[in-house]
Amino acid sequence: MPREVEVDEMTCELHGKCVESAPDVFKLDADDDWSQVKVNPVPDALYEQVERAILTCPRQSIRWKDA
Repeated sequence: MPREVEVDEMTCELHGKCVESAPDVFKLDADDDWSQVKVNPVPDALYEQVERAILTCPRQSIRWKDA
């Protein structure tokens, strides 16, 4: 079942760990001051990358929408 991921714009500080972990899913957007999700819902093949991004985010700003 497709899942969506989100970045909390209030806590994200653009550390870039999400882009390192899941470059196909996240991008840095300095104009908006937080990381952006490039693809939603996330393809099954990228779930592991998103999980790694969730675990490595220093501000815990990334989460699955249905979680």
